[in-house]
Amino acid sequence: MTAMPMQIPLRNLPHDMTVRVPNHEAAYGGEYLDPVEIRHVRFERTEALNPRAYALADGAQGRIWIDAANSEGAFEVPKGSKIDVLGRAEGMQAASCTAYEIAGRMHHWEVDVK
Repeated sequence: MTAMPMQIPLRNLPHDMTVRVPNHEAAYGGEYLDPVEIRHVRFERTEALNPRAYALADGAQGRIWIDAANSEGAFEVPKGSKIDVLGRAEGMQAASCTAYEIAGRMHHWEVDVK
């Protein structure tokens, strides 16, 4: 039996977010799919992150951590998606999304938002 990779504990995932993924099949640009909720994520504003420990996307306002196991509805958020977290209704957009695996299994995603 293979041990599961560590998960980000729920106590460290206090936020919920809503994601609107760009609709690449739409006839016109700027259209988005229906909103999808991801529960149990963590959002940290840029100023709360130690700049030497984190390399953020240019112009990022912060980073969101999405755990593959403990974040309900978790998925890799595409660049350009509109994001509402902490009541900032679609006030942010995904600048990048980086996937992290441990022992060949998805562990979490880090989404830089601007």
